[in-house]
Amino acid sequence: TFLDGWHPVVPWFALYVYGMWLGRLDLTNQDLRKKLLIITLVGGALLLGIEKLFAPELWFKFRPAHLLMTTSLPPTPTFIAFGICFATFVITLACNFADRFPRFSAVFIPTGQLALTLYVAHVILGLGSLETMGRLHDQSLPFSVACAVGFYALAVAGSYLWRKRFARGPLEAIMRKVA
Repeated sequence: TFLDGWHPVVPWFALYVYGMWLGRLDLTNQDLRKKLLIITLVGGALLLGIEKLFAPELWFKFRPAHLLMTTSLPPTPTFIAFGICFATFVITLACNFADRFPRFSAVFIPTGQLALTLYVAHVILGLGSLETMGRLHDQSLPFSVACAVGFYALAVAGSYLWRKRFARGPLEAIMRKVA
């Protein structure tokens, strides 16, 4: 499972390292955000085009319907690179949105500050609960979307309340002590 499987360390570590790099950039700089939007939009489109032309049988075959899938996708190089482009694009749009609507976006800031805790919670509490109920696999799209939206609503509310009382999330505090 270190190198192969659905959640191998090597490809997913690339996303972690990229996230650390991206987090160190000054995303308050609007010129940088414009560049990131263009680079990630063009980069994502190029990745999909190159995949389609040169290695359709080997690489991740993206289709708009994949955005509505309820199963995991394999971490191929194209998937990882496209994921980086897509995530950066969304993060950049979110920064632009936050600048335009600061009061509305302030409610979501604690959710981002508890990202590690929420990631682990979604696996243990969210997916674990569904597994316990026998509802993790072969569910309808409306059920999956309802579960995701429900978890996210709880995550936003819980994060907001947690940050009113504590400086960091539980796992973020442990990581800070370790690092």
